[in-house]
Amino acid sequence: MRGSRLLLIAAALALGGLLGPPIFAAFVVAYGVVWAIANYALDDDARPPSTIFGQGLLVVVVLAVVAVNGAALWQTEQLEGLDVVLADRARWARTPAIAPPVILTDRPQRLYGHAPGAARFRVLFDDDAVEARALEGGLFVLDVDPRKTAIGAAPRVEIDGESSPAPLIVATPLAHPRWPCTDGRRVFVPSEETDELWSLDGATWRSRATLDGPTSCVVLDDGRVVVGHRHDPHLLVDGSTLAVGAGQRRLATNGARIAVATVDPPAIIEVDERGAPVRHAVEHAPDWLVYAGGTIVYSSREHHTLERLDGRAPIFFGRPAVTLTRSPSGRRVFVALTDYRPDGDAGPNHHVAEQIVVVDVAEWRIVDRFETGDLGATPTGIWARDEATLDVAFAGSDSLARVVVTGSERGVVRRDALRSIFTPHGLVAVGDALVVASPVSGAIAVLDAQGESRFAVPSAERASEVREGERAFYEATRSGVSCATCHLHGGSDFALHDIGHATPRPTLDVRGIWGTAPYLRGASYPRVGALHGFAATVLGGYAREEPRRPELLEAFVRQLVRPAPPRARPTRAGSRAFLAAGCAECHTFPAFTNLSQVPAAALFPARADERHLLDTPSLIGVAASAPYLFDGRKRSLRDVVLDDDASGRHGRAASLDEEARSALLAFLEAL
Repeated sequence: MRGSRLLLIAAALALGGLLGPPIFAAFVVAYGVVWAIANYALDDDARPPSTIFGQGLLVVVVLAVVAVNGAALWQTEQLEGLDVVLADRARWARTPAIAPPVILTDRPQRLYGHAPGAARFRVLFDDDAVEARALEGGLFVLDVDPRKTAIGAAPRVEIDGESSPAPLIVATPLAHPRWPCTDGRRVFVPSEETDELWSLDGATWRSRATLDGPTSCVVLDDGRVVVGHRHDPHLLVDGSTLAVGAGQRRLATNGARIAVATVDPPAIIEVDERGAPVRHAVEHAPDWLVYAGGTIVYSSREHHTLERLDGRAPIFFGRPAVTLTRSPSGRRVFVALTDYRPDGDAGPNHHVAEQIVVVDVAEWRIVDRFETGDLGATPTGIWARDEATLDVAFAGSDSLARVVVTGSERGVVRRDALRSIFTPHGLVAVGDALVVASPVSGAIAVLDAQGESRFAVPSAERASEVREGERAFYEATRSGVSCATCHLHGGSDFALHDIGHATPRPTLDVRGIWGTAPYLRGASYPRVGALHGFAATVLGGYAREEPRRPELLEAFVRQLVRPAPPRARPTRAGSRAFLAAGCAECHTFPAFTNLSQVPAAALFPARADERHLLDTPSLIGVAASAPYLFDGRKRSLRDVVLDDDASGRHGRAASLDEEARSALLAFLEAL
């Protein structure tokens, strides 16, 4: 009888679930096997075991399956974050929608609204209103500058005169003292997020206002303090201003001259003793820089190189410079790297060997390397005492070390575990004391012969969840790998990594990804915090117990936003080309992703050997995420747009004329 077959098959499947692996595929296979056996063994004359006892036993067995395998099945099939994935899909499906969903009050940001059929889109911030520009397909662009607009805590969105609460999270960043500078007596520490410069003169700490987004400082021989800024085109020179251009990253000085690394466009601007700036165009965007060997030596994070302004061939590291400094004589440059890969290879699975390389400037070659894994993880700050001795701050280990990095006496001279601050980033020496800045704890510490003293800047204790999440982001596992190892300061390291797939994967920028679950190239994790499980198992776990680490990571990443928008704006012609090329079919407005996955071989049939799923990444800020495509084979957005994809499955850009392609490229670069 049919009832007997169903009853026996259900019972067999339930019992098999107790023994089999907790995946849906196992249940499907078991169903097929038992169905075949039942059809062979039972005939229409068979009588079902239809007693109450038999049916009750079946119920008990099924409940046992759920009790034993239910949680594992839910987790194995990545359903534990189904609520998050569905919530993110609902966020972008409803209208009006705004992406990214988080706005910080300390910097300009570009937001995208989506309201099909609407003629006017405005966001109301307290007494101010920001009018959006309409593009094609119901897409609107809002350039918001919180420094000039009173944001408030509860913005509203107005669509064609109809007002409703805006789907935005407003966050106010805290003080982040990061990279100190000194003249050997005084110490100065900028806080980019709070637009202030902290100074230590003797035993007194003071704060003064700067321009927008102070990133770096130097002290000249005549005692003047110079501050560079990310969002303001001026240097601040002891209260006066000097225009040098926007996008300032770092400063360097030889005592009389000032060198400024800028990225908009890439250049090094040198200011002479009379205050006259001279722009030196460079091919690769500069990051850290120093005066050494009669020239300016600088690193390019995006291109993994150490370069000279006098035109000598670059030294290729294969991984980005985390920080660099020079010896007091200027004959040597010390560079902290996440790894050393001069062949550009991806390396073994999840393998990282953080180290400091020593470069002889006159010979222009690496003369020594020193791996730092046994001292600490993520060396973010280094200070050269002489030609061989360095003080190093390890953000991933809450520790400091004094090491001799060259010669026969190389080794550890002194180690310190910081007690009252954590995740140190920058440090300078003042006599026998070390001044250490920690953006994560919002504090500055002085280490001297009497021990460690602490100075906490105002608001250091607020929003501890975000600060603890930032600490977790930099904290290294026992294998020496942290989130920041590849996602340096939340961005990308512009490198390929072997993370266990058939093909090495390029690193994505973490900033602005919150709200686009699931995560990673293969959509392996429904929550950002779920990555903690991978770190705790595959990467060796953490020495410090922190049961809330997944939630803390989630809180920190939620507050990461994309860098300041480029000066170029997305145009209507560009959005029209975006739609015509079919890009919006997967990279849908306003988050520029449909949160879906597709088999790699289906999207790129030429890679038929690639069987992994690919997550559809958001294109917001895509210009800062080279290399491109899941295997990093495209070095620039131009390469992606001009790719004549014969299959036509990765958009239809090849069908556009030259003018439309140019508009599409400009549109992507402006996102």
